[in-house]
Amino acid sequence: LIMGDAVVSATGLKSLIGLGNTTVLSQGLERGWKALEEEWLSTGDENDEANYRYIRHGRGRNTSDMPPLVREQIQRGYYHGGSISESDFDRGHDDWTLADFVGHEHA
Repeated sequence: LIMGDAVVSATGLKSLIGLGNTTVLSQGLERGWKALEEEWLSTGDENDEANYRYIRHGRGRNTSDMPPLVREQIQRGYYHGGSISESDFDRGHDDWTLADFVGHEHA
């Protein structure tokens, strides 16, 4: 576990994410998932969009929900972190949804 500098964390969330405008932050928080989705999809590429959809709407280890790049990497047996097989990806989280992860005792 790597802990950050307490002085930095004391500046608050807005400072850490580079947001100085309280109004913009509160509007984003009020809009919830819709605001997150708009930002993610408007600034990301097709892989980011596929990852977002898997996280937000998919089910763990469901091949049809997996992002195409992940399926390709599993097929090749290699990704940026080394070797990978289908049994490695999201191991132990079969059919989990985002709600399952958020509701887990370690979340």
